[in-house]
Amino acid sequence: MHEYSVVDSIVRPMLDAIQKRGAERADATQIGEVAAGTPGLVTLRSQIGARRILDLLSGEQLPRIC
Repeated sequence: MHEYSVVDSIVRPMLDAIQKRGAERADATQIGEVAAGTPGLVTLRSQIGARRILDLLSGEQLPRIC
């Protein structure tokens, strides 16, 4: 799996280019955005619009794998 961080102005062209690279990449999608607010605070928004704070992992801080 590849992860990219891009500015808002090129999100759509970047996704289009990735999706054209083959069937295994056809479902590429934007999964988040960086917004002004409280530095270091990560919030999640559900499909129905509910928001919650993403807590720090307990124990060793390893990357989250989805």
